[in-house]
Amino acid sequence: MQPRTMTTDDWVATYRPKPSPVQGSGFDLGGTGDLLIDGHLPEETAALLAAPEGCIWTVIDGDDGDTYIVAGRHLVNRIGHIVTEVPCPEGDVEVNLDAD
Repeated sequence: MQPRTMTTDDWVATYRPKPSPVQGSGFDLGGTGDLLIDGHLPEETAALLAAPEGCIWTVIDGDDGDTYIVAGRHLVNRIGHIVTEVPCPEGDVEVNLDAD
């Protein structure tokens, strides 16, 4: 099954990403503050552990060279994670950050 693709603006409006507990990480999408959590600092690890699984997204380097936000917790090609207020519904969702 192919993932449902969204624009960055639609993804931000739909899932409402939360700022990272540690600022300076980058990925300020739509003026929401720094979002990227790499999980190396205790505050970041705590934020990931506290988040509902459906609210965790992974920023990855795609095989095509573009950068994506994909639903769920992934390790391969991972740049970091983003936690959102709204969980991803069943099925895959992806956002190509380089397409916007």
